[in-house]
Amino acid sequence: MEYKNFTSLPPEEEQSFVVYERTSIESGKKALTLGAICGAVVGVLAIVFYMAFDPPKNAHAVESESELSEDTAPAKAGPAPAPVEEAAAAEGEAPAAESEAPAAEG
Repeated sequence: MEYKNFTSLPPEEEQSFVVYERTSIESGKKALTLGAICGAVVGVLAIVFYMAFDPPKNAHAVESESELSEDTAPAKAGPAPAPVEEAAAAEGEAPAAESEAPAAEG
């Protein structure tokens, strides 16, 4: 790699800094390589740990309905309440929409 003038110093003095520039470039390459290796190792370890261990079981979760006893089973709900219009018709009253009809014309 050819090093170019990177300061305003005379070329003779600037050549004395080439050693530091070379060291800086080599250190950057080593750091990048070491970082990539460490990242790969951590990634592989994460995958190994994920695959090696089973997830913890939830003690509160119920796996099937057969495990429910009558004490813990939810109460059975009764029939659903009838809509308001059907309840009014069953009692003999007219639904609200019909009771607001205009009076007979005449």
